[in-house]
Amino acid sequence: MAIEFCRSEVSHLPEIARIIFEAFHALNQRHGFADDIPDLATASMITGMLIARPDFYGSTLTLEGKI
Repeated sequence: MAIEFCRSEVSHLPEIARIIFEAFHALNQRHGFADDIPDLATASMITGMLIARPDFYGSTLTLEGKI
């Protein structure tokens, strides 16, 4: 198994946004909270803004090339 950490890139955006949305949505539902991130489009917008910032460093983990 090849595990690799790399800097988050725009090409990673769709999968990172999906993971963020699903994780926070599940957590909020489990505890009866309203969603902070209401949909995948909002998760993509927020994640994209962060990845595009030169002063932001995000890490992405891949396993066998898959995020």
